[in-house]
Formats: sequence, C-alpha cells, structure tokens
Amino acid sequence: MKLRMLLFTLYFPFCALVLFKYQFLLRFTYLFPLLLPLFLLTVPKKMKAVRDWSIFYLIAFFYDLFRGFIPRLNSNVNPILLAQWEGKVFGEPIPTIYLQERFEPYLEGFLGTILTGFYMTHFILPIVVLYFLWKKNRKEYFFAVACLLLVSSLAFVTFLVFPASPPWHASLASVVPEIKQYLLTNMNKIFNTNLLSDLYRSLNSNPYAPFPSLHAAYPMLLALISLKFFKGYFLFFLCIALIVPFALVSFGEHYVVDIIAGWGYALLSFCVVNNIYRLYQLPKRVPHSPPQSKP
Repeated sequence: MKLRMLLFTLYFPFCALVLFKYQFLLRFTYLFPLLLPLFLLTVPKKMKAVRDWSIFYLIAFFYDLFRGFIPRLNSNVNPILLAQWEGKVFGEPIPTIYLQERFEPYLEGFLGTILTGFYMTHFILPIVVLYFLWKKNRKEYFFAVACLLLVSSLAFVTFLVFPASPPWHASLASVVPEIKQYLLTNMNKIFNTNLLSDLYRSLNSNPYAPFPSLHAAYPMLLALISLKFFKGYFLFFLCIALIVPFALVSFGEHYVVDIIAGWGYALLSFCVVNNIYRLYQLPKRVPHSPPQSKP
C-alpha cells in the first residue's frame, strides 16, 4: 500500500513535466495512455480494467485520427448553407448575433466564465460517467460506450458528406456579421495564459464540423443514459444538456440547427442501442412440452 501511494504521488510530477515540455499541445487521445498508470493504481482486477477501457480508448483514438482526415477527404467547406438555414428558421438577426449583441457585457464577464466551464465538460463528463458505470455494472458501461460510438459514427459520416462551417468561420467569410469567439477569450482570461486555448485548438482536429453538434449530442445522450441507469442524476445531466447549447450558440461555435441535429442524433443512437440491449435482456423462451400422462 505504501509503495502504491509513493508511485501514485511521484507520477503526478512526471505527468506535469511531460505536459510542460510539450506546452499542453498533446491531444486527449495521447494523454489517455499517460494517465493510464494512475488509473491502474486505483483499481483491482487490472487486466479486466485494461481490456474494458482499451475498447473505449481505441474507439476514441481512431475516431479522432480519422476525423482529422475529413478536411483532406472533402475540403468543400460550405460557409453559407447553415447560415441560410438558421436565417430561414429564426429570421434575422440569427440567434448567435442576437445573443452576442444582447449579452455582450455578460459574455465577457462572469456569465462567460461560467458558460466556458460548462462547455469544457464535453471533454470530462463522458469519461466520468463511463467510469461510474464501469464500477457499477459492466453491461451498463458497454451500453454507454455503444451509444457514444454510434452517435460519433453517425456524426463522422455527416461531417464527411457535409463539411460545413461554424458561425465564427462564416463571419470570417463575411457571410454573417462579425461574431466574436468568446470561448477562446474566456479561456485565456480565466487562466491568464494562452496555453489552454492552444490546447483546445490542438484537440479540435476538424474545426469545420459543426453539424451535428457533438457538444450538444453528448450531454443529451448522457442525460438519456442517466434516465435509464441512475435516475437520481437525470435533472443534473438535463441541466447541463440545456445550458451547454446556450454557450455553444452565444459563443459563436454552433448554430441552433446544429444543436437540434445533435439532439436528434443522440436520441436516435440511444433508441437503437436501447432496443438492441432489450433484445439481449429478454429471457429465452423454453419450448412448451405437453404434460406426460401417468402410466
């Protein structure tokens, strides 16, 4: 036990040294193996843990790898179409412009700081939920992994077929009026450094993949999963699933139509996996044999 605690304590400075050396430009899928020893020090049945989590890690790694190739496979980014959809549905000004004009002082202040925190849960919350489910019930863990895999795969295909641009990029292309990127501004202000915004840029392997919004799909998917497996936390996850889209739109990272599509993809993925899960949970029918007559 003492040796484990000593190793656990010494490994933190090692991680910090690696992160400092690479100036926080490591991708999440590269950070995961770096943190794996810390995880293994805290769990029993280490080979089972490695087997279960390696499935999730490989899915995340290859998704992230191929997502970065999408701009090379299809570079015809359309900066106009989503802006046109948004204008037809909501009129002018589009919601992002309206929110930035109406709440500009707040988005640069305390509200912007809070919304930035909610936005960053995209990178943390799925891992926390998966760990909780894995400790609770491995079948529920694999259910959640399957949901995340399906919604990410559907989104990947959409990104490939329909590479669009987010509001901030449409603004740079003069398709819509000026849109400020409050997310990066707030990141730099909170930590008084540009390192975190650099990390975010390194994580964002394809910035031209707003439709559907996985930042909206993941929290809604987690809310649906919580409704199935731990109902006591449903309102907590539902609040996150509703607050994050406000940050996405007001920061100019996504259109409202991206959010709606993300929610639709999340609901579809959950329903598909849930139906398959229920089929496997059904008891097998035993053929009915007629009663034998006594001799």
